[in-house]
Amino acid sequence: MKMASGGARRCSPALTTMPQATIEIMKPSSPTIISGLRPRRSDARAQYGEEKAHMKADSEKIATTIERLLKGEVRLADVVATKKKPKARLSAFTVEPQVVIDNTLSDALTVIEINGLDRPGLLYDVTREISDMNLDIASAHIATFGEKAVDVFYVTDLTGKKITSSSRESIIRDRLTKALMARSAALVPA
Repeated sequence: MKMASGGARRCSPALTTMPQATIEIMKPSSPTIISGLRPRRSDARAQYGEEKAHMKADSEKIATTIERLLKGEVRLADVVATKKKPKARLSAFTVEPQVVIDNTLSDALTVIEINGLDRPGLLYDVTREISDMNLDIASAHIATFGEKAVDVFYVTDLTGKKITSSSRESIIRDRLTKALMARSAALVPA
């Protein structure tokens, strides 16, 4: 910094401008050799195997998709709808969908616990349904145990109050149960 006449400090223009807030998605780079040179694509595949090259391509696709979502170029619902559906598979065991709503566990929040068969898109479907019912999620605890998903949401209505109406609780329970079963039926052949 330079001192201007009169003893006041004068900052360089670079220090006085405010940076704009930006989000930068870091794309994975190619593996490097100790010398710092990037190997050719064929060398990388030979060195790290086809699986690593496939994982790298997938991670680049994911980064690009996130970037497009953040820029507003695409909507999340459209991205999820266009994803390849998983192949039909037999379940190792059945997990009956269950939705438990409890107002005694928290003084200020309603606790919703969902249990069901884990699958791609389950968390999206459940949180989308919660949002569509005009509930605010204050906290979410997501867990999977093998094929079983156990997710707990601490929610309020739009006014910040617990869900105390039994009819509203029933609607929430029904809609979340349907969300748990929505795509599961497509995964298990009849």
